[in-house]
Amino acid sequence: MKRYDIAILGAGPGGYVAALYAASQGKSVAIIERDRLGGVCLNWGCIPTKALIASSNVYNTIKRAGEFGISAPGAAIDFKKIKERKDGIVDKLIKGIESLLKAKEVDLIRGTGKLAGRQSIAVGSERIDADNIIIATGTRPLELPGFQFDKKRVLSSADMLDITELPQKLLIIGGGVNGCEYAYTYASLGVDVTVAEMMDRLLPTMDRELGKNMEMLLKKRGVKIMLKTALDNPPAEYDMVAVCVGRKFNTEGIGLEEAGVNTDKGQILVDKRLRTSVPGIYAIGDAVGGYMLAHIASHEGIVACDNILGRDTEIDYGSVPMCIYTEPQIASVGLTDVEAKKKGHSVKTSKASFRSLGKAHAMGEIEGFVKLVADSKSGTLLGAHIVGAEATTLIAEAAVFVKRRLKVDDIIEQIHAHPTLSEAFMEAAFSIKGRPIHSI
Repeated sequence: MKRYDIAILGAGPGGYVAALYAASQGKSVAIIERDRLGGVCLNWGCIPTKALIASSNVYNTIKRAGEFGISAPGAAIDFKKIKERKDGIVDKLIKGIESLLKAKEVDLIRGTGKLAGRQSIAVGSERIDADNIIIATGTRPLELPGFQFDKKRVLSSADMLDITELPQKLLIIGGGVNGCEYAYTYASLGVDVTVAEMMDRLLPTMDRELGKNMEMLLKKRGVKIMLKTALDNPPAEYDMVAVCVGRKFNTEGIGLEEAGVNTDKGQILVDKRLRTSVPGIYAIGDAVGGYMLAHIASHEGIVACDNILGRDTEIDYGSVPMCIYTEPQIASVGLTDVEAKKKGHSVKTSKASFRSLGKAHAMGEIEGFVKLVADSKSGTLLGAHIVGAEATTLIAEAAVFVKRRLKVDDIIEQIHAHPTLSEAFMEAAFSIKGRPIHSI
């Protein structure tokens, strides 16, 4: 029987990227998947939700067409076609992953895998032997007491992507990223939406100003917000309830305990090199907790492979971009001012409004700002937080500055193209130095 250099359990954004990365460097790789390639992100998360949001955005733009001198009467929502488009995009990308795995000679093994010792995975009656194993089994939506999923009235965040008809009244439990994106999307499509969040603000893990702006954004769309609210069961007045809080680790029944892999309440414990307690067994993605984001899972897959290849690489979570795809978009990287102060920094902040940008006016997108958080003594950029058009793309520039611990002066010295939205970084940098240009 063939023995592999690396066997990967799970073909989500962590597992399949690790497989392609290792194979591109001459390693023999097997990847085991019991469901659809691409995991939660491609099938029940990032990609299908963004496809729905894109349709919502087109509808919103058409309704604003008169502002741009365009007459576009008669726009109507065809949710069946919106869903067909979403499903088509997902299917196309799944086929793309399958083609890449085949082209790089990665063996795709279909079935449920379970560790069978330190260097083997059992898939049914088949045994996959490998020098190294990467566990990338991900997570699934967590049921709340009183809100058991039935795929009809009480739905998980994943179930929401399979509905065939729009509800009249939708209650969303959870005001985090997923809940806010769903609220924006379905409100834009004409649904009466309410969000219930148990904390005192939306986006409770992000910069406070971002949460305030999200609340204003959703209220403009007609969304009702209930903060400091915990519900015991689905209220009768809603014909659909979406539970968008919590994830459960997909680590039970995969042989972790038998293999000696240490866990904590289902979370696989790893070090900064993604090594588990068992030599030769690594774990990545949602299964290791922390940031449950597709781009983190993919990066962890690369770091795990680098360590297998002897490159002695540590994971760094200090500059992870966080993105929300409402309109306007929201994005964040690095520390908030509150977090920076807790870490002992002497903090200085500044904001540059999109209203100061010619490009924003030309686009008709003047809502928003760039907020910079810097150490007032060293000038090092500690964080950046954005509300506005294209925020999820703009954040990449700030992520590089935070990652490389560059200074506010470095932003000023970098010439930014005009007219662009990225000029907001330059404006905010000048402002933090006390030399604002397009603001008073």
